[in-house]
Amino acid sequence: MICNLLERFREVYKIRGDDLIIENHLLKKGLYLKILEDGTIQSTIIKKKKKDEEPDNTKEYKWFRKADFYGGYLDSNKAIKNKRVHSAIYPAFFIKIKTIKKLDKNNNVNTRYEDPLKLINEYYEVLEKNYCKATEENLKYDKKKLNWTKTFLIDRWNAIENMIDELLKDNQIDLEDYLKIFFEFYDWGIYKDESSRYLSKKIFLSYNKGNIYYKNKEEHGCSCFNVNLNEDKPYLKHRTRVTQIPYVYDFREAIIIYKYLKWIANQKIGYSIIESNYSYKTPISFSYSANENNDAIIVKSEFNKKGTFILSDFDIIPSFNKNRKIEIVNVLNTKEYNEDTKTCLKVNYDSGTNIYDSLCNIDKYIYNNNLRQSFDKKKEELKTNSKTGMTQNFINLLNQSLDSLLNFAYKGVEDGFENIVYSIFPFLVRERLKVFGRKKAADAFNTYVSCRNYINKGEDKLAGKITKLVNKSMDLFKKENMDFNCIDEYSFIAGQVVYYILSRNKADKKNHDLVEPFLAKHRASDLNKEIKFWFRKYSYDIRMNFENFNKAFSMVLGYDSDEKINEDIFLAGYLTNNLFYMNREEVSDEK
Repeated sequence: MICNLLERFREVYKIRGDDLIIENHLLKKGLYLKILEDGTIQSTIIKKKKKDEEPDNTKEYKWFRKADFYGGYLDSNKAIKNKRVHSAIYPAFFIKIKTIKKLDKNNNVNTRYEDPLKLINEYYEVLEKNYCKATEENLKYDKKKLNWTKTFLIDRWNAIENMIDELLKDNQIDLEDYLKIFFEFYDWGIYKDESSRYLSKKIFLSYNKGNIYYKNKEEHGCSCFNVNLNEDKPYLKHRTRVTQIPYVYDFREAIIIYKYLKWIANQKIGYSIIESNYSYKTPISFSYSANENNDAIIVKSEFNKKGTFILSDFDIIPSFNKNRKIEIVNVLNTKEYNEDTKTCLKVNYDSGTNIYDSLCNIDKYIYNNNLRQSFDKKKEELKTNSKTGMTQNFINLLNQSLDSLLNFAYKGVEDGFENIVYSIFPFLVRERLKVFGRKKAADAFNTYVSCRNYINKGEDKLAGKITKLVNKSMDLFKKENMDFNCIDEYSFIAGQVVYYILSRNKADKKNHDLVEPFLAKHRASDLNKEIKFWFRKYSYDIRMNFENFNKAFSMVLGYDSDEKINEDIFLAGYLTNNLFYMNREEVSDEK
């Protein structure tokens, strides 16, 4: 339950109060008006911030930010009267500009959509009735101030509306923007008290349906956040209890939950890590900052289809060890050509220092940077994109691996990770090969083998086999007669032969999906038939006196067996530096 997440937050909130939430509260785009006690109107236009743009930190912005925090309603179902009015206290009045304005037939913004004076009257009438029934006797209520705010809005509305029309004509605001009006009484206590009065009536679910009861003269109920109790959700109700709500809080605990979720809502939408020693001073992120074996909480925040903020996933991770990491080893002995030195240099991978770095490497080399951004998306939001390698097959593989990789990196659960490495990663390496070519596929393969090595605590058999075969293959042509001792040796050299044959293709655009027919063959005899077919197709560009290739080719075809091929070893032979290109004679698909 959400209350399990509050221990550290409650401690910090006792010290810092609402400022903890307000300092990260962002204002929505629109026209903001401050009404002083002498009737002066001060206006500010809040523009939408760009993704990497810092929020405003001016004195004026901070004032509106604090007033906005206290002035808004919880959601449309908790509106004071009309759902088009988004404020909840008398010193504030919020509406969207499209509520009172709309385009006419000539696209001129001069047609009134809904009577604002009617909205104002309804809004303040309900507030006055609520005050008459108020049970919070300790909260002050100044009837004169309430009447003054209502009268001011009605008397000065034409001037406010003229201001809106001018700004719309100049395109400084648009119909989707907010109009937010605040009254400056030089007393934040009024805003806090009125907000508390509103929350005392709206913080619980279904106030008028028997889901509120009193214990020791205090209200108890089910917090309205992250749960919807209605006839569409009958499984949430406890039919055999006096109160049917699934769980009960007192008012103070419900308020803390509201403040906590309000703080979460001001952070980055998606998954975040909150560690037990977190100060709550800066926005949380998707990376780590704590020491080894520190308790942590992972939360996922999002907005549902109705635009309501929800905490869709959370988990408590005891003794979380962030310092796990996957050492990426270049088992293929992959090299890159250096234009400056005119030599081929071995690729060295940066393994980072923690499990987050390892996840970044898996994302970069295997998922082409599509993994982490997909944690925050729904499956239907993942669309095909040839530039980013998002083929339909890739999307299917991505969806199968998201939960396990998230749990592995952020919750320390490794069981599902092993299954993904062995069952999904080999197909992703092939996908990488088809879309991006041999070099990036080699990076993906090295990462795949390194993940296997991590699972087997540095003693994975595949990594050892490939390293031996890469080293041994260099001596292949030194002996006059040499036969394969096992299927692994055959698979590796067959991969080398297949790559060389396909590289002799003179087509302008070479696609690595040509290797698919070979990968579809699971027996040595079937693979040899496929090799013969493609050799005949491209033999016009293979020299008859190329002794090294002739020797390897005859060895491969001479391995007459129905043994099952080691597909990983075959792919390693295809992806590693080719024995038949001893100098800088490389093919165009490497670029």
